[in-house]
Amino acid sequence: MTTPEALETTTGTLTDEQQFEADLASVMQAAIEKHQKQQSLHEAEALYRVVLAARPGHADANFNLGMLTAQRGQYEAAALYFEAAIGTDPTQHIIYWAS
Repeated sequence: MTTPEALETTTGTLTDEQQFEADLASVMQAAIEKHQKQQSLHEAEALYRVVLAARPGHADANFNLGMLTAQRGQYEAAALYFEAAIGTDPTQHIIYWAS
């Protein structure tokens, strides 16, 4: 995941695209934290969906939403998110499988 600091240009400011990516990374991080801490799965789900609305092919958001959906016992729906994650980044299938 790219950090906002890594996206800074030599002038110290972010381009619009870099700011968008930094904001998206922040939303994704907030979703992961809520999901991992089991604070609010509804909030985590909403945040994953925000990421997917901006980037439908976001592999990690698809995978994590698949995990959350599977935790709720909705296995068929979860499979669709897993398929999307692997389809977006087939090199990560082993990492996703190990999770």
